[in-house]
Amino acid sequence: MPGGAGCLGTCKIALREAVKYAQQRTQFGQPIASFGLIQKKLAQMAIRTYVAESMLYRTGGLIESILSGIDREGEEAGLETAKGVEEYAVECSMNKVYASEALDYVADETVQIFGGYGYIADFPAERIYRDARINRLFEGTNEINRLLIPATLFRRSLQGRLPLFVAAQKLMGELLTYNPSQEEAPKGPLGEQIRMLQLGKKITLMVSGAAAQKYREKLQDEQEILGVLSDLTIELFAMESALLRALKSAARDGEDAARPKADMVKVYFNDAFARIELLAKEGLASMEEGDTLRTQLGALKKFARYTPINTTRLRRAIAARIIDAEAYRA
Repeated sequence: MPGGAGCLGTCKIALREAVKYAQQRTQFGQPIASFGLIQKKLAQMAIRTYVAESMLYRTGGLIESILSGIDREGEEAGLETAKGVEEYAVECSMNKVYASEALDYVADETVQIFGGYGYIADFPAERIYRDARINRLFEGTNEINRLLIPATLFRRSLQGRLPLFVAAQKLMGELLTYNPSQEEAPKGPLGEQIRMLQLGKKITLMVSGAAAQKYREKLQDEQEILGVLSDLTIELFAMESALLRALKSAARDGEDAARPKADMVKVYFNDAFARIELLAKEGLASMEEGDTLRTQLGALKKFARYTPINTTRLRRAIAARIIDAEAYRA
C-alpha cells in the first residue's frame, strides 16, 4: 500500500512536469502541447493516474472502515488490526502492481515528451524515469504479487469466505442459454460502463472456473495461468474503482461536475475491455484445444460484445483540462 501511494504521487509529479514542458517546447511555430499525439499521451497518463488514485482511495477507505471498530486499548488490538489489514491484502497487492506499472508508463511517456532532454540529469524526466524502476521490485516483486492474488482468492473460496466457486459453477450452467441481449445497460451517463463491468466479471469467472476445474489443487504449479487470472482480477478492480468514484462524484456534485471523471472512465473501459478479452483468450488457449476450446471461445464471444467509442474526442477533452490546469486534475 505505501509503495502504491508513492507511485501515485510520482505519477502526478511526472504529469505536471510533462505538461509544463509540452507548453514551453515549440515545434513548427507552436507548443507541442497543441499536437494531437502529445495530447493523447497526456490524456493516457492522466487516465492511468486517475485509476491508480481511485484504487488507492477505495482500499484506504475499506481498511479504515474495518479498523475503526477496533478497541485500540484492548488486549487483542494488535491481533485484530493484523486480521483487519489481512482482509484487504489482495487489494494492497493489486494496488502495488497497478500503480508501479502505471508509473512506469507515465515516466516513459514523460521522457518521450521531453525528447532528448529526457535523458539529461538537469531535467526532471531523467530522475523520474530512473527512480520509477525500483517500484516493481520492493514490497514483493510484481511477479510474486501476481501469484499471491489468485492464490489468496482461491484459498478463501475453499475456506468458505468467498463464494467464487459457487458463482463460477452457476455461470457455467448458464452458458448454453445465455443471450447477450439480457445484459441491457442501466440508464445513466455511465450505464454502458456498468454493463461492461458486469460482463468483465462473467469473463473472469468463466476463465477462473475453467482453470479450477482443470487443474484443481495443481493450479498453483501453473504460474502462467495464475498470471492471467491475476491480470484479469487487477483489471476488474481498477475498472470498478474508477467507475464507483465517478458515480459517487456524479451523485454528489452533479453530472457536469463529474464529467472529467466520467470521460476518463469511458476511455479506460473502452481500452480495458479489449485487454480482458485478449487475456481470457490467452488463458483458455493455454488450457484447452480443439472442440473444447472452440466452445469456450464461443461463450467468450457472447460476453465480449461491446461497441467501441470515440476515444480521440474524449482524450482531447481530458488533455485540454490537464493543459489548462498545468497539472493532474480528476
